[in-house]
Amino acid sequence: MLTLFVRVTSMYAGEGMDNHYFTEVHDIYVKDLKCKKVNVAALVLQGTEEKPIYNVTFDNVDVDKAGIGLGFSNTKTIGVSNCNWEVMLGCRLQPVRKMVYSINRFV
Repeated sequence: MLTLFVRVTSMYAGEGMDNHYFTEVHDIYVKDLKCKKVNVAALVLQGTEEKPIYNVTFDNVDVDKAGIGLGFSNTKTIGVSNCNWEVMLGCRLQPVRKMVYSINRFV
């Protein structure tokens, strides 16, 4: 089982937090991926305020079960099309609820 399915970050090892060096992350195309179960999050993009992640496209990505569907922060121009994922909601004290998401086109 995977913890994260697709994770792109420009904050690796605290980059940009205590210095002025930032990595540019852009022009990423992800197509035709399938995963049965992800522990934490299906799709995660983490940019910085100074250098947001931009021009990323997810096309035909399917995740059967995930704790979190999407997590995008400090991003610009993100495209999601023909993507499906099922998110399990709940904790020890509450029953688990299932939510199924399907996006045909999101830009």
